[in-house]
Amino acid sequence: MNGQFDRARFEQIIRQAGFSEPRFVAEQRNVMLRRQIAQSVSGELKVPATTIAAINRYQNEKRAIEYLALTPAQAGDVAQPTPEALTKYFDERKVLFRAPEYRKITLLALSPAELAKPGDVPEADAKAAYEQNKASYGKPERRELRRSCSRTRRRRRRA
Repeated sequence: MNGQFDRARFEQIIRQAGFSEPRFVAEQRNVMLRRQIAQSVSGELKVPATTIAAINRYQNEKRAIEYLALTPAQAGDVAQPTPEALTKYFDERKVLFRAPEYRKITLLALSPAELAKPGDVPEADAKAAYEQNKASYGKPERRELRRSCSRTRRRRRRA
C-alpha cells in the first residue's frame, strides 16, 4: 500500500460486495446524483440550534422512575360509598360522564352513469314526455352575434 491504485484489489473488493465493475460505477453515479439533488434542495441550510438541542434531548435523554407497589392488604379496607356521596361525586363531575354526540347520515350517491339509463325508460313514457314538450323541440334555436371592431376595415385589391 504505497498510495497507488491497485486494480486487482479493487476488483476483489467489489466482487465481494456483489458488484461487477459496470454495476459498481452505475451505482456510484446514482449515489452521486441523489447526493446532488439532496444538496440542491437543502444546500447550505443551517439547522436552528433549538432544533438540534430538541433532537439531542429526544435521542439521548435518560429517565429514571422510582415507584412503590402496594398490595390490597397494605391499602386497607375501603368502605362502600353511600348513595349521597355517589350523587355528590356525580354532580360535581357531570361533564366527565357525558357521552359524545353522534350524528347519523344517509348518503345517496348519484352519478351520471346511474341516472342516464335510457333502456330503463318504457317507450310509452318517452313518447308521452316528447308529446308534452313537443313545442320546445320544434322551435329553431336562435343566436345573436355582435362584433365590435375598433380598427377601420381595409379592402384588399386582388391583382
